[in-house]
Amino acid sequence: MSTEAGAIEIESRFHQLRRRGQSWGSCGICAVVAACTLVLTIAFMAGKMDPSNMMLFMVPAPATSPSRASTASVKEILTGMQPVRNSIGMAVPEAEANKQIMSALGKFEKCESYCCRRNMLAQAVGAAAITLGAPALAAESKMVLMGTDVGLAFEPKETTVCKGDSVTWKNNRLGPHNVVFNPDDVPSGVDASAISTPEYIGGEGETYTVKFDKATGDYGYYCEPHQGAGMIGLVTVMS
Repeated sequence: MSTEAGAIEIESRFHQLRRRGQSWGSCGICAVVAACTLVLTIAFMAGKMDPSNMMLFMVPAPATSPSRASTASVKEILTGMQPVRNSIGMAVPEAEANKQIMSALGKFEKCESYCCRRNMLAQAVGAAAITLGAPALAAESKMVLMGTDVGLAFEPKETTVCKGDSVTWKNNRLGPHNVVFNPDDVPSGVDASAISTPEYIGGEGETYTVKFDKATGDYGYYCEPHQGAGMIGLVTVMS
C-alpha cells in the first residue's frame, strides 16, 4: 500500500472512531468495547500507513501485580485482561487515559504530515495501553549500511525520519568508516561534532546510533577517509 493510500485509509478509520467516541457518554461497557476496538485498529493500521513503519517495534508493558480483588470488573470479563493496578491491588482510574485517547483523535484531524499522524497514533496507543495493559509503540529506528557490495557508499544515501527517531549506521564492507556531520550542513544550533562518530568503526557489524531529537531539517554527513570517493549521505528530520 502506498503512503498516500495508507494515510487516507488511516484518516477514514480515525473519523469513524471519533464519531463513535462522542456517543459513548457514561456507558461504561460501550467505552470498554470501543477502547479495545481503538487499540486493535490503530495498532494494525499504524503498520499499514507507510512501508517504513515495518521498522516500528513493540515494547512490552511492565508486568503488573496480581489482582487481589475477589471480583472481576466488567472490562476484565469483556476483554479477558487484568487491569493495571497499584501497589495495594486496586485498579488505576482510567478517566485520564480515556481523555488522552480522545485528545489524540481530535488532534489527528489537524495533522498535515506523516510524522504528526504517526505521533498521534503513538499517543492514542500509549494511552490505551494504560487501560488495557497492551504494548505501546516505540520510536522508529532506521539502518544505514557503511560500504556496499559495489563500492564505497552509504546505503541508503538519503534517509528520512521523524523528530525523536534514531538512525543506526552499520559497518558493512570496505571499512574502516566513520560518520562526520558537516557543521555547515546541519540545522542552526546543532553541534555537528556531538553527533559525529568519536572514532573509526573498523569491525564488521559494528554500529553507531544517533537520536535526532534536537531540530528538524537536513543533516549532511560523510565518511572522512572515503569522502573523496563520494561516500556522503543525508538525514532529513521532519516534524
